[in-house]
Amino acid sequence: MSPLVPRLRNPLRRLFVSAALALAVVSAGCHKSEDEAKKPDEAAAAPDQAAAAASGAAPAAKDETPAPTEPAAQVEVPDFTSKLLNEAMKDAVRVGLVAQIGDAKRADQAAPGSVVGQKPAKGEKVEKLSTVVLIPREDPPPPVEMLDIPAVTGKSLKEAQEILFDHGFTPQVGRAKFTGKAPGTILDQNPDAHKKAPKGSTVQLIPEKQSVVVPDLHGMPIVDAILKLRRLELDWNGGAEMTTRLAAGGILEQSPKAGTRAEEGSAIKLTVAKAAPGAVGSPKWCSDFDDIKHLGSKDIAEMTALLGHVMPRNYVSAVQLEPRSPAQRWSGEHVAVSFGYATEHGKDALVMVMPYAHGKEVAGGSDLKFRTQPDGQDTFKGSFTVYTQTPVVVDELRVIMYDLRSGHYFQKLYEAKIPVQIRFTPTR
Repeated sequence: MSPLVPRLRNPLRRLFVSAALALAVVSAGCHKSEDEAKKPDEAAAAPDQAAAAASGAAPAAKDETPAPTEPAAQVEVPDFTSKLLNEAMKDAVRVGLVAQIGDAKRADQAAPGSVVGQKPAKGEKVEKLSTVVLIPREDPPPPVEMLDIPAVTGKSLKEAQEILFDHGFTPQVGRAKFTGKAPGTILDQNPDAHKKAPKGSTVQLIPEKQSVVVPDLHGMPIVDAILKLRRLELDWNGGAEMTTRLAAGGILEQSPKAGTRAEEGSAIKLTVAKAAPGAVGSPKWCSDFDDIKHLGSKDIAEMTALLGHVMPRNYVSAVQLEPRSPAQRWSGEHVAVSFGYATEHGKDALVMVMPYAHGKEVAGGSDLKFRTQPDGQDTFKGSFTVYTQTPVVVDELRVIMYDLRSGHYFQKLYEAKIPVQIRFTPTR
């Protein structure tokens, strides 16, 4: 009997076990090629498994615990610093590391293109195929070219800019100042001339502000003076001074003086001639009476307030004609006249308007006259004409105010001689 067959007292059981063993041997022979690949301990366990099957017991569970893995290979990180970046990357690959380039770092003492740092540090143990970061040297900026700054003060803005460009600098215009020099003249520069500065750097220029030449206003009627200043973008303010050297309403003094420069929008101070008490002269505050239409409301308000201190106590102002002078009219055709007046004598004054030619009253002319209002001031509108058989040119209107008070009858209070050019032609 085979030694593998256990001794069993029951003959029937012994026969069953023998048959099972014989079947196992036949099966093993059929799969010999597969059994050769199995481990010896698995082959040894086959009879036990067969016996367990014969006895009706469950087969033993298979041990599926994985075999322990071998530890990963490690390498020591070499020193890559001071090596050229390309060489360091090759060395990293040779020792089994993956090289990665990090952010460059400034290190002026290191050789150009070399490695100035690494992570991990040299000597550390890391697994194979780990990443090592190589820090390359940052190239220093190129040397700055220093240039001499040219002198441009006193030159025009355009010329100064061209000079700076030609010398390798960038001009920058700063806030303009007013000193009275020609507009655009360079007053200052920063940095100063003859200093050294990097090529392409900025040089700030301080130019002269825009300004205008102050006109000569001496002796000019105030309205004309104001209009002239306004056309030059200048403002004005005024005061009065009593004088007999100039007719009331004319410019006696001005500041700044004529010929100097004034900043645009700045105010010119005007001193206006004031009539002396009892003066009878003709105020010269406006040479072209239509010019007042071109003044702004602010100018008119300020001028009116000033004239209140300047004009004599009895006067006629703002004379205007329709049609405007110069004009042509037929004989007997009327010319409208309007003006304002003021007198200290209330209703006891008479105003007359008379046409003159060559210093004489025009024959055939119709005089315009009226008595003043009780409060002594008003605006008057009327007309005059000339009847003539031959052409005549009215070159002057005389506006005279007479005193009607008892004891002063027809004493002249005021007289204005207004130049005009109105030609009257006979009708056909």
